[in-house]
Amino acid sequence: MVRKRKGRSGYPFANATLKHLVERHTVSKETRIAQEALEQLNRVLDEISGWIILESERLARDGGKKTIDIADIRDATKLYLGVGGGGERAD
Repeated sequence: MVRKRKGRSGYPFANATLKHLVERHTVSKETRIAQEALEQLNRVLDEISGWIILESERLARDGGKKTIDIADIRDATKLYLGVGGGGERAD
């Protein structure tokens, strides 16, 4: 059995990252998030990240590159969020 590495707060890394995001964006210290909600947020972020990576790969390939760079991630994120026009790159 492989043990999961722990983050600083004692949560597995995925949950540690989500915990940090939740703490950063909560309005008050009294606000908490249920474990099921944290798991759902993890699934949503995983889905979004997966789509952005696939779109970034397509953008890199269309540009004749084999490496995804920050511009590809930025452009794919804009496409995902629907901001920045018709999907044309501004290279």
